[in-house]
Amino acid sequence: MNYTPTCLSMQQAGVTIAYVATGFLPNIASDCAAQGYHPQFIYNLVGGVTDSVNPLLANSVDNGVITLDWSFPWWSPSPALVPFRKALSKYGGGTPIGPTTAAVWESFVELQYAMTKFAAIKSPHVAVGVGLENALYTIRPNMRVGNLLVPMNIQRGVSKQENCFYTITITKNKLQGNLTPTCG
Repeated sequence: MNYTPTCLSMQQAGVTIAYVATGFLPNIASDCAAQGYHPQFIYNLVGGVTDSVNPLLANSVDNGVITLDWSFPWWSPSPALVPFRKALSKYGGGTPIGPTTAAVWESFVELQYAMTKFAAIKSPHVAVGVGLENALYTIRPNMRVGNLLVPMNIQRGVSKQENCFYTITITKNKLQGNLTPTCG
């Protein structure tokens, strides 16, 4: 699909920042760049490495794109991610490290936290499921769990409420960012 008309309309309207759905970003950025128009693109990184990340890194016009992700920066060389990399290498069956594996790992770390917290209580009068659920409700934004800064608050009646996100920028065809989420 050609997004040139969209780009020209955005340019004429004076749009300098545009939020774009992930799957359309490479095409829109290329079509806008072909018109000499380079707005700041922001999008939410979802999916896997092959379908979401690699096309962006391979396209030089995507440099400068800001992505928002609710999973930690899985590509970071941070020592805090050594357990994640080791576990995925050992048990991942060749699954590439990416935003989806990061989200699964984060959920695993939170469950592990809840299991440890529940085991410390050792109440024979509390069912395991209820105890784990109660322990999960103690997680608060910006709390360190398993060396990760948890970017969310788990609340009763809400499956998952996101209060924070990680900001990642594509610079020189590489992901750049840190392990501290932006909260608001």
